[in-house]
Amino acid sequence: RGLGDVYKRQALVPLVIGVGFVAFAFQVLKVLTDALVQESTPDRFRGRVFSVYDLLYNVSFIVAALVLVPLWSPGRESSLLWLLAVAFAAAGTAVAARSRVWPFATSARGEGSEADAAPRLPAPRLVVWGTCVVAGALPSLAFPATDLWVLAFVGFVPLLALVVRAPDGRAAVARVFSGGVGFFLAAYHWLVPTVGPFVVLLAALFAALWIPWGWLGFRLLRGRPTGGAVLVAVLVVPSAWTLAEFLRSWEGLGGPWALLGAALWSIPRLGASASIGGIWLTGFLLAAINVAVSAALGPRARTSARLVGVAVAAGLVVAMYFHGALRPAPEPLPGSPTITVGGVQTGLVRGADERFDTHVEMTAELLDDDVDLVVWAESSVGFDLEDRPEELEQLASLSEAVGAPILVNVDARRGEGGIFKSSVLVDSAGVVARYDKRRLVPFGEYIPARSLLGWMAEVTDAADENRRRGESLAV
Repeated sequence: RGLGDVYKRQALVPLVIGVGFVAFAFQVLKVLTDALVQESTPDRFRGRVFSVYDLLYNVSFIVAALVLVPLWSPGRESSLLWLLAVAFAAAGTAVAARSRVWPFATSARGEGSEADAAPRLPAPRLVVWGTCVVAGALPSLAFPATDLWVLAFVGFVPLLALVVRAPDGRAAVARVFSGGVGFFLAAYHWLVPTVGPFVVLLAALFAALWIPWGWLGFRLLRGRPTGGAVLVAVLVVPSAWTLAEFLRSWEGLGGPWALLGAALWSIPRLGASASIGGIWLTGFLLAAINVAVSAALGPRARTSARLVGVAVAAGLVVAMYFHGALRPAPEPLPGSPTITVGGVQTGLVRGADERFDTHVEMTAELLDDDVDLVVWAESSVGFDLEDRPEELEQLASLSEAVGAPILVNVDARRGEGGIFKSSVLVDSAGVVARYDKRRLVPFGEYIPARSLLGWMAEVTDAADENRRRGESLAV
């Protein structure tokens, strides 16, 4: 109840930001176009040319709106926007190719000429590193909160471009490290209320795992890579990427958060490669596509490198799609039953007793509904039910009144065994089953490497005591 309104409020922020960004980009393009028209027009004709130019611009603007109106209908907004994005990208690529500008620019000077050997003033390091931080954060928009999943395929291309253009290996390492910091700051932003500014240290720790794949990308794709170098890069660089994801998925480092393959959660056909090699294979393929696209767009890449990059990127996307489209889809058994679940979500209520009472009151609203199961929110019960027989009896009576068992989540100390996070199923007879959580949330439920980082609990909201892990699965 109310989740739709919450979603709308949350969606409003990225919508406003996105509209602002698009409007800014549009005005930049308009100014650039005006400058090109002005530069290429003789003085005596400039007034007449701009009159015709402005007339055509405004007429085109109105015509475009009139064309879009009948196409814009409920349920088709997303597909229409993607169609327009592809059309603009294709048109921009065609114009760039015809105009021989980046990424199709070629130098008329020989590679060994004196002009090429002239030193260039490097950009300030802080500016470059800051740009890498922003470029590294870009792919995090592919994850479910914003769900711009297409960035999983090309989101790392800007960062790779900056890394490959580094003057030497040391600079390339600094750039990929900066990009990693940006990525993890964006992807782990939800840790800020728990660990505060120390999230920067965590981002730096995980960013260090990116150094191998960034350095390999620099070594293989710098300068004027050949087609063979690109083939090696799309195998070696994604392998180093996958190894980094595997290492940081160790529970001692917090577990598998923000894995690249998870960006395809809502596109089953593209993410079906996980049925072969898990999320690791899906992440490997996405990393390979990013590398291939980067090689194809390199400003000094040889023709063979561009062809190999385009072929590998397109081939992998097609293979991923058709594997998902052609593999047998699971189907429900004939006559399979369905259940109706009543979800009770109170929001943040601090006190354990107040939180319990609020869940009870909201569950009472389901008395007139035909539900098969009631599910309370995480940490909805802040005490051990075995120590509070009155509350347990109240739950059992509520379950009988609703006509369905209630699945609650207990976050409390159990005897002398420490604090557990447990899912407890209660019906009219009392506790039916219990499952103790095995994979805990870093800092919120335990502090990784507590002997080194335990001091963070004193200055942040990190867990002041590690929760205990369950020992077995349970149905």
